[in-house]
Amino acid sequence: MLSLLGDLMKKALLIVLMLSILITACSTEEYDPFDELTTDELEENQDINDSENVEEEFDEELYEEGGPLDELTYEEDQQMKDSLKYPIQLSLEKTDSSVKLTWTVYEGDHEFASYKVSRSVTDANPTYPGQSLRKTITDINETSYEDVLPEEGISYYVISAISPLNEKTHSNPVKVEFPNLKETPDQEISLTVVKTEDGVQLNWDKYNGDFLFYKVVWTTDHPFPKYPDDSAKATIAYVNQTEYLHLTPDPGVNYYAVTIVRPDKSRFTSSRAEIIIE
Repeated sequence: MLSLLGDLMKKALLIVLMLSILITACSTEEYDPFDELTTDELEENQDINDSENVEEEFDEELYEEGGPLDELTYEEDQQMKDSLKYPIQLSLEKTDSSVKLTWTVYEGDHEFASYKVSRSVTDANPTYPGQSLRKTITDINETSYEDVLPEEGISYYVISAISPLNEKTHSNPVKVEFPNLKETPDQEISLTVVKTEDGVQLNWDKYNGDFLFYKVVWTTDHPFPKYPDDSAKATIAYVNQTEYLHLTPDPGVNYYAVTIVRPDKSRFTSSRAEIIIE
């Protein structure tokens, strides 16, 4: 009897020991809150994680090389830099026979007095003064100009905003190129010059073809003046006006000519004439 009780106690102790080991093992397992979710809740959570990963990948692709600025073209990047460097933004449109300039309104710190439209055939960064002045505009909201007689070859334009104290703000320069045009005469134009009390009187034949301008050319350097090789003393836009009085000839030999310019920019020059002023 005693022997039987001892065997039962040993089995009981063994069962208690095994239960203790089992309880200890269960208490060391990590708690996972997702174990309590249903299947539908688990799928919904996975969809949220997937969308977050896509958004992160998109952001990294957009910004990993500097952000949206990397998507600018070279021209757009230059325009952005120019807008910081030049308060006045100038652009041009080239036609067959003219240059149309447009620019942004001056919004600088200085009081506005006028715009100066300047052109240069030698300086890629022209400024006012020092270049050929094409026009002075006193209306701050007038922001366009058409140069109907651009120079042959390469020309550079700039707009300068001038204050009453002669403070200057320049636009970005713009460049345009026109081909060299040969003279194409289709009519003989005779020019005569006569010395008068007031100066030198010029008269020439009326041109009968397609007409844009007469360019009255004067020089004391050589006997074969023509436009645009020599500067124009006057530009006449009326075909019936075939005379001009030069009030300030130089002492010595003065050489004259009239260049006829057509709407397509083709041209030819009249006969030359000279006169001596003592």
